[in-house]
Amino acid sequence: MRQVMRAMAEHGELRPGVDEQLATDLLFGLQRPELYLAFTVECGWSPESFKAWIHATLCQQLLPAEDATAALAPGSAATRGLTFETALRALPIG
Repeated sequence: MRQVMRAMAEHGELRPGVDEQLATDLLFGLQRPELYLAFTVECGWSPESFKAWIHATLCQQLLPAEDATAALAPGSAATRGLTFETALRALPIG
C-alpha cells in the first residue's frame, strides 16, 4: 500500500493536504476486513453496495476533487464495467 501511495504522491496524484503517510493510513484503515463485516453483516449492506461506497470514499479521500469527480461520474472510463457500477450510481455523491 505504501509503495502505491508513494508513487501517487511523487506524481502529484493525491488530494492537496494528503501526504504519503496519511494516504497509506486511510487506505489501510478503510480496507480492513472488520469494516467490510460491520457494513455487510451488522448493517445489512450488500457486497456491491459496500464496494461502491469504499470506491467512492477512497476516491474522495485520496484524489484531488476534480479527479475524484471524474472517477465517480456515471459511465466514466473509471467506473465502466465495474461489478458495482449500478450501486455506485445510487450513492449520494456530490
